[in-house]
Amino acid sequence: MHGLTAGYAVDALEREEAEAAERHLARCEDCRRDLADFRETAARLAGAETREPRPGVWEAIRADALRTRQLPPGPERSDGARVVSLRGRTRWLPWVLAAACALVAVVLAGSLVSVSQQLDSETRHAAELEALLAASDTNMLEAPLGDARATVFASYERDAAVLVVEGLPSAPSGMAYQMWWADEGGVRPAGRLEPSAEGRHAGMADDMGHPEQLRVSLEAEAEAGIAEPTGEQMAIDM
Repeated sequence: MHGLTAGYAVDALEREEAEAAERHLARCEDCRRDLADFRETAARLAGAETREPRPGVWEAIRADALRTRQLPPGPERSDGARVVSLRGRTRWLPWVLAAACALVAVVLAGSLVSVSQQLDSETRHAAELEALLAASDTNMLEAPLGDARATVFASYERDAAVLVVEGLPSAPSGMAYQMWWADEGGVRPAGRLEPSAEGRHAGMADDMGHPEQLRVSLEAEAEAGIAEPTGEQMAIDM
């Protein structure tokens, strides 16, 4: 039921789902707080300055969406609920794909717009992000990252993940947050987290493989090409 909150915030639910969400919101303080946050973010996005996309951006996204197959049915629990897992872990939220559009609209859009603006090719980045979120095996994990709150969207099919972090302190001048994949072979670079105007940090980590953890450390910008972390590492179990 928690997964209906984002869709309810942007009026994206069918009538029966909306009524179920209202009944749940009446007794769930956490979801009422999330609903207020979602609506506030949606309002900010609606009033934000927009730019006309480059020619071909939306056609590329639409073409990629049309090629993406839908999520196949997962196994059922005894209570009839469907389970979507990554490496068999039930802690991955099973409703993520059903709420993907709403989550992208009210969470990722604001977090990743500054990242997109800094890439050489916004068209390529938009297509990669859309393809990852629409992949049939994409799952979402929420976990603490130090004192911050992290959300990971990961796909083995796309061999990549998107990390969005709320509550991460701004990096000192000359420093940046670096992501790292950690597995039995060691630690390897996974990309950089970029700050957004909303105070979040976000980044896409490629070459995922089958990691045990996704780590973040604070590194000097001048040492962006280093092969392993030098600063204190914060980890998310995958």
